[in-house]
Amino acid sequence: MLNWYRAAARFRPRISLHEKIQVPTLMIWGARDIALGLEFARASLELCERGRLVVIDEATHWVQHDAAGEVNRLLLGFLSQGNP
Repeated sequence: MLNWYRAAARFRPRISLHEKIQVPTLMIWGARDIALGLEFARASLELCERGRLVVIDEATHWVQHDAAGEVNRLLLGFLSQGNP
């Protein structure tokens, strides 16, 4: 993951703020994330045409570890709806 952050800092992605992401998007966020605040999730969601944000109150930055069962349930539901 550290290499991903290094590459992102060096090679900034070219994102057009005029074109929204068209694929269905599920964003799962921990409300107790001290590394990335909820405002980042909301700003990212604005870039999605068909985005959905689910905030898990008791989860931190490591939401997949803090609430594994809930994350799995959300993913299975999202994917079973025919979303890629």
